[in-house]
Amino acid sequence: MIILSIGYGRDENGKLTMNFGPMNRTGGERRLNVAVTRARRRVEVVTSVTAGDITSTADSIGYLKRYLDFAQNGLKALAQESSETGRDAESPFEEEVLRSVKMLGYDAVPQVGVAGYRIDIGVKHPTKPDQYVLGIECDGAMYHSSKVARDRDRLRQQVLEGLGWKIHRIWSTAWFSDRAAEEDRLRREIQILLEGGHQGRAVDTRAGAGVDVETDEFDFDGYPSWASAYQEPALEAVYLHPDEFIDASSRPRISRQIQEVVRRYGPIHREVVLKTVRQAWGIKRRGSRIEDAFNRALSHAYANSQIRLSGSFLTAPEIEIVVRVPADEAAVPRRVAHVPPEELDLAIVRLLKPIR
Repeated sequence: MIILSIGYGRDENGKLTMNFGPMNRTGGERRLNVAVTRARRRVEVVTSVTAGDITSTADSIGYLKRYLDFAQNGLKALAQESSETGRDAESPFEEEVLRSVKMLGYDAVPQVGVAGYRIDIGVKHPTKPDQYVLGIECDGAMYHSSKVARDRDRLRQQVLEGLGWKIHRIWSTAWFSDRAAEEDRLRREIQILLEGGHQGRAVDTRAGAGVDVETDEFDFDGYPSWASAYQEPALEAVYLHPDEFIDASSRPRISRQIQEVVRRYGPIHREVVLKTVRQAWGIKRRGSRIEDAFNRALSHAYANSQIRLSGSFLTAPEIEIVVRVPADEAAVPRRVAHVPPEELDLAIVRLLKPIR
């Protein structure tokens, strides 16, 4: 949880100056972005001023004002941000739908901006011109046959409906195959909403178009079947005085420890092996003599086993390359520099391989 204190307020005379320190500078909104996106669970905002108190027209301060409004009012603050972008319809299909809405007697606007999204067509309320009664999404069949696009649109629609929008979806194939039926569905949808009927669930017109849609569920919290849980390297404690680490008589023991770490956890970065061995010996600080003793033991391991150094990573011929990921949120992730290149390559190949 992040507790965010605004730190600026009215002076002893009740005056609030529009000076918010670094936020006033160009790009100051990036500081706000960093502050409010670090939390995993939630953000608590502590402030003596509200969005309504801020009158600055600076872009960066505008972001602060909108964030305070969101912190105070929640999602409805985003819903109120609908705006006409001034853009034209983006396809002949959208132009046709826009023309039909106007022929039905309703005012319609193309490309309405809402909370960072754009709705293809917004139908204005006939008696409340500052409100939209319906949002229309015009979908081309070829584009939306893509599973990625379908998933993105589904999440996008959930966000918009969470902000209070009613979404009506028209597929181009249905529109051009039976335009009269689609216009009638659109007319009835608008009438139902104006009469306060259903709660604006999205109207799906794909049935008449014969477009098949597949829905997949995916666990974003789990890791894929081809990945394994990463284990932090560890060795049994050595009950000898740390000073004996640098003694030549300890070299075979350290060499065996190196081999054990590499075979259990390899490929593994050389620095991680050194850290693991030091921890087993109870050596907290790394000095030149510790480094030298480790290097001598490492040379001994090279000479007496098949362990080899590849770049900065220690490995052996029998080690299989697997993708390893943190076991859970509490696990400490590896530094990217400590992930073997072969493991990164394998992860990329697995991720790009189509799911069958």
